[in-house]
Amino acid sequence: MNRPCSPRISIVNKLAKALRLMAILTLFVATVSLSVREFNDLHQELNTKLTLTADMIGQNCSYPIVFEDKKTAQEVLNALAHDPDIISGVIRSANGEIFASYAKATSNWHILWPKALQKNHTTRRPILDANNREIGDIVLVADLKQPYHALIRNAALNAAIVFAALSIAAVFVLRLQRSLLTPIVHLANIARQIERDHDYSKRSDYAGNDEISDLSEAFNSMLSQIQANEAYLENQVLLRTRELQIAKQEAEQANQTKGEFLANMSHEIRTPMNAIVGLVELCLNSEISDKLRTYLERVEAASHSLMDIIDDILDFSKMEAGKMKLESIPFLLEDVLEQVFATMNQLAAQKGLKLSCPASGTVHAVIGDPQRLRQILINLIGNAIKFTEYGEVGISVVELNRTSQHISLQFCVSDTGIGISEAQQQRLFQAFSQGDSSVTRTHGGTGLGLVISKQLVEQMGGTIRVVSQKQVGSKFIFSVKLGVADFASVLYARQQNGSPMASKHSHQLRGRKVLLVEDNEINRIVAVELLEKVLIQVDVAENGAIALEKLAQHRYDCILMDVQMPEIDGYMATKRLKEMDACKNVPVIAMTANAMQEDKLKCLEAGMVDYICKPILPKTLYAVLEKWLAPEREQE
Repeated sequence: MNRPCSPRISIVNKLAKALRLMAILTLFVATVSLSVREFNDLHQELNTKLTLTADMIGQNCSYPIVFEDKKTAQEVLNALAHDPDIISGVIRSANGEIFASYAKATSNWHILWPKALQKNHTTRRPILDANNREIGDIVLVADLKQPYHALIRNAALNAAIVFAALSIAAVFVLRLQRSLLTPIVHLANIARQIERDHDYSKRSDYAGNDEISDLSEAFNSMLSQIQANEAYLENQVLLRTRELQIAKQEAEQANQTKGEFLANMSHEIRTPMNAIVGLVELCLNSEISDKLRTYLERVEAASHSLMDIIDDILDFSKMEAGKMKLESIPFLLEDVLEQVFATMNQLAAQKGLKLSCPASGTVHAVIGDPQRLRQILINLIGNAIKFTEYGEVGISVVELNRTSQHISLQFCVSDTGIGISEAQQQRLFQAFSQGDSSVTRTHGGTGLGLVISKQLVEQMGGTIRVVSQKQVGSKFIFSVKLGVADFASVLYARQQNGSPMASKHSHQLRGRKVLLVEDNEINRIVAVELLEKVLIQVDVAENGAIALEKLAQHRYDCILMDVQMPEIDGYMATKRLKEMDACKNVPVIAMTANAMQEDKLKCLEAGMVDYICKPILPKTLYAVLEKWLAPEREQE
């Protein structure tokens, strides 16, 4: 609970208030004490005067009393008229008889005065004869008007004197106050400037030799310490920043080195794999014995498994480097499911498993990365088939929610396999980790498939989880968030990109003239065989320089360009042939073992129109050629 802030009162105001209070008290005490003393003095003086006057009159009236001469006594008593203070006097004989009296007319000055205040003073003195015997007494009454007036005048004078003295003292105190507070205010202003500017080099310049100078020195020492600490911290930050920069550069260098190594490894593996896959494909399409066909089919399966491993390693490397980018293109979800089913159904059938896909009349036109979504499904379904010996593997899709812009879908891949224990589920999505080592020995695999799937799902704005029971089965459930597209845009994208699944019209390629630029002899043989199989006229060039010479002499419908070649590589050859008027509109298609996304972008930047990654699959090659050699394309 916040306490209410009391109003700010400056030291100047506090001292002024204290000074005024002290002045008022001093003035009051001094005036009262002096007035009381003055009153006592006046009262004592009046009493003395009355006593002496009474004694003198009593002595002068002693013989008239003895001789009963009232006239003389009255004359003596009448002398009191000269005294302004005495208002009455009475002489009485010893028997109490009034012998003579005197009274003066008085004013009503005391009407407004407090009743408790004494208005007059009475003195009685005995009258003695020559033998000191009391023969009567005299009573005198004095009016206190004059003493009171004198007392008031004296009190006012005293108050004025005290007030003047206090005023002079106040002036000195105020000057003293200003001289004391000015350095403190100056010190506070310096503190505010430091707070505002964060400039700890400022210092207090107070040159006195008192307590304030001690405060100023302590303030300057504190600033020096803060400045030293700040400099130390800045040095530490600079040092740590430099260390972090060095570590970052080393990490980037290491990452770049790793990326280059992986790219080179991919290229070096894909180049011979292209020859193996291509030659096996050619052999399988020729007349061979059943035994030899069985051997070659196993070689083909092993080659595809090896390529899957290489693709997983490259994908994992991209994810670690934060370079995994997803495409955003319109597509039909049902097309992806159909392709996945067509790809995995044969594998499931080989193990005697039933692969069931959702049968729905609804068509989902969405925007996203169909290739990566297909990869996730193939990973999960491939694992389900791998770890299931009996029963079935099922795929289901549920629409979670939909807006005008986005749609959230939940996929479930279920199986009746060996199941996964709770402990194994904890490390299931960790890199290079499988359920246990026996899984690797029994079923193989790198342990990257689920890690890559999880990363892709999260990049698609979803989550993935597993529900499993040992010896009962497992369910891998994941959700993705995709954009919503209209059916017309999907059809247009199909026409633009070409659909390999729909590409069965290789006769369109018949008679087309293609220049194959390839330095590897075996890859040239494979490519020439694949192209001539669909009756394409193939001319070959072993490097970019030879290709440029042939382009200067002949016209071609398309150029298949390898990238890494001696003398002139594919990038440079493409740039140069685009400078030739006859070749500006000839499509150049990269056909390379460089499989990184940067390699594809580099090819497109050099002027190539499409990209085929080795090892070359016949249907992929034909689909790309149909895309760029279609009659409607040429009319454009």
